[in-house]
Formats: sequence, C-alpha cells, structure tokens
Amino acid sequence: MSHTLNAALVGYGFAGKTFHAPFLSTTPGLSLSWVVSRDAAKVQADLPGCRVGSLEEVLSDETVALVVIATPNDT
Repeated sequence: MSHTLNAALVGYGFAGKTFHAPFLSTTPGLSLSWVVSRDAAKVQADLPGCRVGSLEEVLSDETVALVVIATPNDT
C-alpha cells in the first residue's frame, strides 16, 4: 500500500523554484500541493494546478503533512 504525503513549499525564489519544487514534484510518495509566494502567476506558469496562497492557508489545510521552508534566514 502506497501513501502520498501532501507537501507545501514556502518561498518560490531561486532555491524554491530550482531545487525544492522539482524535488517535491517528482519524488514518489510526495505531492506538491501548495506554494506560498508573492508571485502567484510565476508559480502557476511553472506548476499549473498547484495552489498558491498564504502561510496561514497552508497551515490550516489539514491534508498538508510536510512544509519545506525556502525563504531567506531573516524571514
């Protein structure tokens, strides 16, 4: 029996877009379901169908099992 974990990515700058999003999107057992970003159009262009919202929306979604934070250290 396989189980898929819904993941969220906080930050869609260089690290989020180049490293974390591809990993979360292609790793068996993980599904990238949310991205927190100020630029929803950029996320949707790269990841059609992925939800883009606020951190509060991500944290209130009980289906999210994993949150990857890819923001600058001061945030």
